[in-house]
Amino acid sequence: MLAKATVSTVLVVHPTKAKLSYHYDPKTKALKNTGNTALKTVAYGDCLKQPKGIAHKKCQQIIYLTPGKSTHYSGIDLTAAGSSLGYWSNEQLVSIPLD
Repeated sequence: MLAKATVSTVLVVHPTKAKLSYHYDPKTKALKNTGNTALKTVAYGDCLKQPKGIAHKKCQQIIYLTPGKSTHYSGIDLTAAGSSLGYWSNEQLVSIPLD
């Protein structure tokens, strides 16, 4: 009996000169990557679906956003006090204004 293995890979190509750029629409709460490299984004705030008996449970959502793509942070109330949105750049979290 012969054993078989399947190996899959993902090829990630980064540009020589990375341009980190985004557009955040506060009305639709959508973040679009307008740069030429992927953004590791993180949103933090009150969970939209609060469990019974727990007031103001906090949620965090991390999304890798490729160039030209946009996303909504569906599980987090970005309008609540203390909410934040940002992306990682050179091991630093860069804050995105929510207004």
